[in-house]
Amino acid sequence: MLGNVALYIANRAAGGAVGSVGRWAAWGAAAAFFAALALVFAMLAAFWALEPRLGAISAAATVAGVCLLFALLLVLIPAIQDALERQAEEQARNKAGPITATVEAAETETKAAVDYFGPLQIVASAFLIGMRTGRQLRPAVRSR
Repeated sequence: MLGNVALYIANRAAGGAVGSVGRWAAWGAAAAFFAALALVFAMLAAFWALEPRLGAISAAATVAGVCLLFALLLVLIPAIQDALERQAEEQARNKAGPITATVEAAETETKAAVDYFGPLQIVASAFLIGMRTGRQLRPAVRSR
C-alpha cells in the first residue's frame, strides 16, 4: 500500500509537468515554423546580396528579422504564461490567507486521492502510516 501512495504522489507530480511540456511543445513548434521562415528569408537575403540591387536585400533582411523576432516571442510565451499563472495562484493564496489555502489544498488532494484509490484503501493506508509513525515514536517516549 505504501508503494501505491508513492506511485500516486509521483503521478500527481507528473500531471502538472505534462501540461507544461505540452504547452512548451506547441509554442515551440510554432517558433520552429517561424525560425524556418527566417532561415528561408536569410538565404534569400544572401542570394540577393549577390545581386547589384540593394533594395531587394534590405526588404528580405527586414522580413527575415521580423520572422526571427516573432519566433523568439513565441518561444517566450510559455514562460510568460507560467509566470502569470504563478502570480495568479500567489495572489489567490495571499487573498485567502495561509490557513484557508492549506485547508483548500488538503481538501483538493484528499478528493483526488479518494478518486484515485477509493475510500477503503485511503483509510487502510492512513491506518498503516499511523501505526508505523507510532512505532517510530514509541521508543522515544519510553526513553524519557
